[in-house]
Amino acid sequence: MLGFIALIVGIVAGLAEIFDAAGSKKPEILFIAAGVLLAISMVLLVTLSSPLIHRRLVGIASIFLLVAGVVVGFAVRSALLGSPSTNIPPEPTSSGTPTPTIEPTFNPPMPSDPSSTSSIGQITKPVEGEQIPTVNSVGGIARGVVSPRELWLFVEFLPDGRLFPGEGAIPLRSNDEWTAPLYVGGPGQAGQQLVLHLADLGPRAIARLQSYIQEERMTGEVVGLPRSELDALDVTFLDAVTVNRI
Repeated sequence: MLGFIALIVGIVAGLAEIFDAAGSKKPEILFIAAGVLLAISMVLLVTLSSPLIHRRLVGIASIFLLVAGVVVGFAVRSALLGSPSTNIPPEPTSSGTPTPTIEPTFNPPMPSDPSSTSSIGQITKPVEGEQIPTVNSVGGIARGVVSPRELWLFVEFLPDGRLFPGEGAIPLRSNDEWTAPLYVGGPGQAGQQLVLHLADLGPRAIARLQSYIQEERMTGEVVGLPRSELDALDVTFLDAVTVNRI
């Protein structure tokens, strides 16, 4: 009788440990272990019912089942609960629509100091070495001359080195082209070499130029401005073309 009780206790202990681990996601191991214990239990129940087996041997076998049930139960519990989870959360799937890339746009800042400039310009008519008459239409391209700055032409008679302003500030068209009338001396300058200068003037240079023009009108004397005086002001010379008076 004691052996039979030990048998039942062994089965219950082993199954209790196994079912305690039933929260695992490996039911196949649970069923295998339970099946093994039940198979051993059936064998021992048959053995108990046999008159040929000595009761002492049955008792020893029952105690063995008790120990085996507990050991197998703990082993299965450890295998089920002690294994690290291999469930890896799925990576988010792409919708297939590429994320639009916003290209940065570069807008150069306007100079906060009106005396500074990043303008460019060129005289395209007349060309270098050309023979020109007294009255001309000069043309070219320019970019970056922003108010309050202005675009002007100057005539320099060589080898004197003094600069004479043109007929006023040059307006820029939408395509960055410009044209301006220019008077380049009277009959006394025929055959003389001269330089046409394209310049970007800041507020100080414009004020000085307006003062010079007013003095010229009042006195009637055309004396020009020394290059050194203009260089000391907010003037940027953009281009120069050497030509000859007809």
